[in-house]
Amino acid sequence: MLIPDTMRRLAAVLRHHLPGPDIRQAMAPSQRRNAPMADDREIRTAGVLMLLYQERNEWHMPLIVRPRYDGPHSGQIALPGGRSEPDDASLWHTATRESEEEVGIARKLVRRIGSLAPIFIPNSRYEVTPYIGWVSGVVEFRPEASEVAEVLHLPLDLLLDPQFTRRDVWNMQGRDVKVPYYQFGSHQIWGATAMMLSEFLHCWGTLHQLPETDQS
Repeated sequence: MLIPDTMRRLAAVLRHHLPGPDIRQAMAPSQRRNAPMADDREIRTAGVLMLLYQERNEWHMPLIVRPRYDGPHSGQIALPGGRSEPDDASLWHTATRESEEEVGIARKLVRRIGSLAPIFIPNSRYEVTPYIGWVSGVVEFRPEASEVAEVLHLPLDLLLDPQFTRRDVWNMQGRDVKVPYYQFGSHQIWGATAMMLSEFLHCWGTLHQLPETDQS
């Protein structure tokens, strides 16, 4: 399988030019706890997949809308993925296995490009590692209804436009919280998903600053 030049260049950026936590922090809600407390127990691990694919010559990434349920992430927008299981050989295996279960993309078709640093999710006490993968050809998503209410097809270059980044004050559990988010249609992408996206988008924007090689 020939890897597009864009993916080769992105892999180089992910190896050598990760921006660090400051980029993520710019998209963090105020008062967010970004690391475990000393008395936190049972920190669990998870893997999520930033799956890149082309549609009409534009690069996209799927996000999922969680169904409504009795839990901390009900109805939120997320990356496909989930918690690690004992049989998973690695967190990459976790991310691709969970993505296959949630949106129907066969893990054997996903080519690994790189990863970002883990991020701590305080509400559910997960440490989540985001992986970047690429799939070629026409992509057909088959969402699992019990886990996915909707699949959003996110054009990457769209979010590089500052007009899609917003900041508002939301009342959350009786407190006013300053929340930065990406506005995508009628959806607000915020919290850990926005923080991971911000780091990835920084890397994606860096591609325009690197010299191009052959386009095979």
